[in-house]
Amino acid sequence: MGNTNKESWNKHASRFYQEDYLSLDAESESFDLVICMSAIGYADDFDKVCAEVNRVLKPNGRFVFNTTHPVIACVGATELWPEDNADPNYSYVGPMQWKWHEEDDFVFTTYRMKVNDYVNTLVKNQLYVKRMEELFPISPLPDDCDFDENEIAVRTRFPSILVIEAIKISG
Repeated sequence: MGNTNKESWNKHASRFYQEDYLSLDAESESFDLVICMSAIGYADDFDKVCAEVNRVLKPNGRFVFNTTHPVIACVGATELWPEDNADPNYSYVGPMQWKWHEEDDFVFTTYRMKVNDYVNTLVKNQLYVKRMEELFPISPLPDDCDFDENEIAVRTRFPSILVIEAIKISG
């Protein structure tokens, strides 16, 4: 009756690595796919990330990542998190410091970019956008969601997450 799913998976199984995206411990052109979920915004040099991803991807390999959508970052600076003193201008590119909760003693630093900065940096590194999605929260929000009414209203009007799939084109 043919291979079971498990047998098929084992036959085609690949290596899985969890690494620092600025210095991957891998041979050049050794991966078909690099995934970076919810971490790109913490990199202060997206160009360096893309150069490293290009190095380890095989030709026609894919790079998939997501990040906070630049629109919600600037809208949030005025409507959701004004106490963080973040720059509300879409054109702002640079660090943004914030806390999950006001009482936290740890401050996160993320780095804002515009959508065209992501696309142009990918292209500069021979990673061409195959697909891009702008995600909104699920609706209705779960009962245990801790967003207040204002945050729900804002997040349903503006995309919260940017997802990009790029492909490595050589030559």
